[in-house]
Amino acid sequence: MSRTVESMKARPVPCDRLYPVGLPAVIAGVSSVLLSPGVWAMDVLLSAYLLTTPERQGRTALLRLWTCLKIGALLAMFLVCTPVSIIGAILRMISGPFRRPFLYQTARSPTDTRTANATDPADFTVATANVCLLPESFSRINNQRHTKWRVTEVGRRVVDSQKQQSDKRTLETSSHGPNEEFLSSVDSTFPPNVDVFCFQEVFYSDVSRKLTKELLKCYGHVISDVGICSFTNGWGLNSGLLIASKHPILAADFKPFRVKTGKHEVIAAKGLLMVKIHLGTRDGRDVVGYVATTHLQSYQGKQPIQTTQLTLMQTWLQEFRLSTKTGNETVVIDVVCGDFNFDNMSPGYKASWTHPLLDVYQDVCSLQKGRDKPWTIGTEMRQVVLYDEAISTPERMAATLRQRHLQGRYLLDATIQNPTIDMVWEVEEEAVRLDEDDVPETSGRVRVDKVLYRTDSLGGECTVTPVGYRSVTQFAGLTDHVSVCLTFRMGRK
Repeated sequence: MSRTVESMKARPVPCDRLYPVGLPAVIAGVSSVLLSPGVWAMDVLLSAYLLTTPERQGRTALLRLWTCLKIGALLAMFLVCTPVSIIGAILRMISGPFRRPFLYQTARSPTDTRTANATDPADFTVATANVCLLPESFSRINNQRHTKWRVTEVGRRVVDSQKQQSDKRTLETSSHGPNEEFLSSVDSTFPPNVDVFCFQEVFYSDVSRKLTKELLKCYGHVISDVGICSFTNGWGLNSGLLIASKHPILAADFKPFRVKTGKHEVIAAKGLLMVKIHLGTRDGRDVVGYVATTHLQSYQGKQPIQTTQLTLMQTWLQEFRLSTKTGNETVVIDVVCGDFNFDNMSPGYKASWTHPLLDVYQDVCSLQKGRDKPWTIGTEMRQVVLYDEAISTPERMAATLRQRHLQGRYLLDATIQNPTIDMVWEVEEEAVRLDEDDVPETSGRVRVDKVLYRTDSLGGECTVTPVGYRSVTQFAGLTDHVSVCLTFRMGRK
């Protein structure tokens, strides 16, 4: 069943499409049909010019000749389709205001194991992953290719990680004494107990549908195809945000960022997606949690775009809490996660990592403002080395990133002064020649993917304590980010 959350103050109502039935849906459908041939031709045409590392290394004279012939045919097709595409674009503009902000799809899943009565204590795990699922030509700018294959593979790997149901409640039933140490690790797979999975860069409807189809095999509740279609994003891509939950979603809202800069940002409807989930009941009261995911401005240069977006987020999060609050509930989790596009150490990001939002929401990886804890690793990869054998599989990548002296070769250094796209194409060859003790503190420490949490907003008798942080390499070969997940122990005072 497919649904769209019509109101963030009420439970989801049945709906199976982004546009209301009637004329808006017809216009949107015709627009899609008219745009598809031209958009496809342009995407493939640009992809022929934008070669990935393996393609540049394997080019032959015959392949170059074939590429030239293909470019000629695609260019002719694009020119023929241009008049029709223009009509399709006009219709897309007309239908844009009627677009709903997202779809809410549900399915009965074997992993919906939370009972009607919320046990006490219990663990709650949130994962976040930037999966770089852009149109093929855009993906190639990031040295990625085969988007249609990657989206299916991303979904398959998530499903495989969550199928281990015999171990799903291992953390919940294990002993967590008051003096137990916090556990951190670099793992090749996600734990089988991820309650909420947040994705970024699922940027258009086709990949959103394919990923959702896979996720519904193990997540009973998925909010997808999140975004707007208006002048502010050039009637282009959606926000790229997607949330999959093993628990019912009681309310949801999406807020787009109006302030942004850069050619790669203006056609995307980035913003903040917020959900309220139902975890069960306790003492006659609903047990609920709040989870939000976002994707902030990238490569902002010297412009303070991120701080403006963080301020908006702080306001939206508070408004969402107030508008969805009821008198008969207990809040046990409050998390915001995603790709923040800034780390906690680089001088060029100081305005972002000193923002007041980071005083409200805690970062378990942060030792203090401007310095991470020694065990942390970065999450933003150097795109120029994405095809190295040492990181070609989840297992190899995990083994490589566990070695401190190798992290700087594959992950960006937290020395960024002026964030630009050029930095991901630089590689630190010296990193592999350094001994563990000689590695600079900033080497491989650009940690842009975060899971933040707050405790001051929880119910008076509730406690939440982070007990495990994982850097996960299961999407090795599929994206240019390291995924992260954080496990909390929820209990009572």
